[in-house]
Amino acid sequence: MNFISFQFSTLKGYGLLFFLEIHFGLHLHRSLLSINTTLKLIFYFASPCFCRYLTPLLLASFLSIYWLFNSCTNV
Repeated sequence: MNFISFQFSTLKGYGLLFFLEIHFGLHLHRSLLSINTTLKLIFYFASPCFCRYLTPLLLASFLSIYWLFNSCTNV
């Protein structure tokens, strides 16, 4: 049962990261940047280089924060 809840919370974390990336890109587009730069940011986040090198780092940091929060609340 813990594995299922862990999978669900990981999916929620991915959804939150995706929402923040899109929201951040749209906010920057409205305030500072042109649509060309916003599209470059979106394509950078979707590029194979980002997926290969930075996504595991983001996943590891998310999992470590989740583990730390979970261990602190289960005391």
